Amino acid sequence: MQNQETRLQQLADWIARYHDFAWDRHGDLINREAIHSRASRNHNPGKLRAFPGYRQDAQGYSIFPSAAVGWRALDAYLLKYARRHGRLSLRCFIDGDGKTWRGYRPADADDPQHSFVSFLALGMGLAEDTPMGQLIHANALNQDRDLKITASISGRKNLQPPVHDLSRSSQRR
Repeated sequence: MQNQETRLQQLADWIARYHDFAWDRHGDLINREAIHSRASRNHNPGKLRAFPGYRQDAQGYSIFPSAAVGWRALDAYLLKYARRHGRLSLRCFIDGDGKTWRGYRPADADDPQHSFVSFLALGMGLAEDTPMGQLIHANALNQDRDLKITASISGRKNLQPPVHDLSRSSQRR
């Protein structure tokens, strides 16, 4: 399988940038000033709330054991949403559609000018009305399927990617 970055992973990367997440997907420190942000402290690049199976901080944001697990959770969350609500736009993903989806927007990203949506759309070079389903790349579907097959063969329900040792990454720079 080719090692290509999916459009959903790119969206996850832009979401993490918006939330001042300090580490990239490889565990390398990329933003030393952001090391004390809530997203970085919680190893939660998407500032996900109440993610099943993980602790939460006092404000309800999930706390993941490592940045790698946080990235994996954000990728899974975006893939699940894009599959379920693929016809809804990027703006509806963030703001909600008023019917079936309450929106992704974190409480601290509340702004009347919709700068969060604009930041994501501009960063990715997309229109705000781009359907989420268009961000699913065949590799994302194959990787998800392969992970489920591997988990069923090994008998493990919650197969997790390897955890990066972030302490060594921060010492390199």
